[in-house]
Amino acid sequence: MASLREHCEVRLQALKNLRSDFEPEYREIARFAQPARTRFLSSDKDKGTKRRIRNSRLFDPHGIEAFRTLTNGMTSGLTSASRPWFTLKLSNEELNEQPGVRAWLSDCETAMYAFLARTNFYGAAKAGYGEMGLFGTEACVMVEHQTVGAVCHSLTAGEYWIGLSDALVPDTLARECSMTARQIVQTFRGNTPKTIMDAYKGKLADQVYTFYNLIEPNHDFDPRRFGSMPCVRSIGPR
Repeated sequence: MASLREHCEVRLQALKNLRSDFEPEYREIARFAQPARTRFLSSDKDKGTKRRIRNSRLFDPHGIEAFRTLTNGMTSGLTSASRPWFTLKLSNEELNEQPGVRAWLSDCETAMYAFLARTNFYGAAKAGYGEMGLFGTEACVMVEHQTVGAVCHSLTAGEYWIGLSDALVPDTLARECSMTARQIVQTFRGNTPKTIMDAYKGKLADQVYTFYNLIEPNHDFDPRRFGSMPCVRSIGPR
């Protein structure tokens, strides 16, 4: 039986092979419309340690201006932080008319809007619209946070790979990301690799590490068992 590490490496390589056909096109799009954000214009040695390089050979800003117009338009039209953009209702129309149901749904809406407002959700959503407009796909990892409730990690083309289920629905995400030893320990806690934990306990808490994070369905998930999770997350050194 393959170890967890071997399983993750096999899945990651397979996802990389699937995306490889799209990368030349992604690189050209990024060069003209998103040069300071994409991973495709950064060298391997600079990833995670320096600002992503800009395209010094770009003389026409039309692509960047069009990208900004699209992003701002989608943000204001779909998920504006200044006005309501969703309404809750039950699938059973008869229940919606029962006394107290609408008031309860309204309270839930208020709580959800307040929750999103204290996170970085709106900034991540705006970045995601830009990714969809340019590359036709986007990814964001939203994780629980003990202080603000949740943190959204908006990903950009070049730093993640997506796998589909038999229903052609994304159910697997592999990403390459960089965090300090302190951030990794705060995020993964007991699942932190020993080398990074040792750095955190020593004098290298702010040293940057680049690692892979694989999120995939948990085949042992049991909704009747307390603490059982539908997805599992694994990390490993790059």
